[in-house]
Amino acid sequence: MKITLINTPYSRLYGPMGSGGNYQYPLGLGYISASLNRAGHDCEIIDIEVLGWRTVELMWYLRERGPALVGISTATPNYPLAQEIARATRAALPAAGLVLGGVHASALPGRTLEETPEIDLVVVGEGEQTMVDLAARWPGRLAARRGALLGLPGLALRMEAGVELTPPRAFCLDLDGLPYPDRGAAALAKYRPQAYADVGLPSASMITSRGCPHRCVFCASGVSMGKKFRAHSPEYIVKEMEDLWRAHGVRHFVFKDDTFTMDKERVEKFCRLVSKRLPDASWFCYARADRVSRELLVLMAGAGLAVVSFGLESGDDLSLRRLGKGHSVARGLAAVEWARQEGVFVVASYILGVPGEEKMAALRT
Repeated sequence: MKITLINTPYSRLYGPMGSGGNYQYPLGLGYISASLNRAGHDCEIIDIEVLGWRTVELMWYLRERGPALVGISTATPNYPLAQEIARATRAALPAAGLVLGGVHASALPGRTLEETPEIDLVVVGEGEQTMVDLAARWPGRLAARRGALLGLPGLALRMEAGVELTPPRAFCLDLDGLPYPDRGAAALAKYRPQAYADVGLPSASMITSRGCPHRCVFCASGVSMGKKFRAHSPEYIVKEMEDLWRAHGVRHFVFKDDTFTMDKERVEKFCRLVSKRLPDASWFCYARADRVSRELLVLMAGAGLAVVSFGLESGDDLSLRRLGKGHSVARGLAAVEWARQEGVFVVASYILGVPGEEKMAALRT
């Protein structure tokens, strides 16, 4: 089956991100495409922003290719544009199946279906196995055959009585069983993943774990990836790095995990392995201040860590408690100092306007 996956742009919101060196390779679609191709389908990813296409050019291409199934990935900021693409795709391919997925659709599947009548289905949560199962039993344009999909987990679909959710799809526990993301047709030189500091090296993004057990009130990670931490093995990670090194000349690796350092033993093994097999590699990761130690940061820096981003969120302990962050201001400052002592470039993210902060500031004056 011919399948096309579309990465919805952000340029209308943030401007042409590529001009600032910040195109993000769609790793989620990459895993889904690789899984579909491994199952015998003819799947491709279309990244409109990187290609420089307008919607009309995308429609010309879709008419020529004629996919039987089209998937559109969307987050909340670019959801209105995903709806526009869905409307245009339905007009261009009236007989094709049209699926919406991603964080926004997973968080609000029923509302997404109601607001976007052009789509047939919403994929809820992780999409690899759901899309493989969906492609295997796709009934063509749904019409009266929607019931054939009710037994397939991880979907929301429109029935005569209204929106119906199928049973939840269990999260993938064996991440090493997934193929590497489909980068075959991607011009990786056009992707310059954000690492906050220009290390001056060809770079590529990776994700090595999913799920987060922490309870930060502002984070959407648990919606699509769950609360259970699941991870690729260090061997899988370093092998993917080696493949990117050889095939694409990548020298700097941007790990997009919510918290790369969640499992200390895994990080330690990764550092030993990458030091042995890719001693000249440079890398970036996100980390929590309470999930690093001075000793761990020494090991990470020695294995190529060039940039680390800590989610410090606030300089006030009461605000941190309101956010459910789980660590103190003092711990955040200590983590920053440990990293800086090892020559690692440190980035910190903060949230402005935490509920209650204005009142707190007034009380202190």
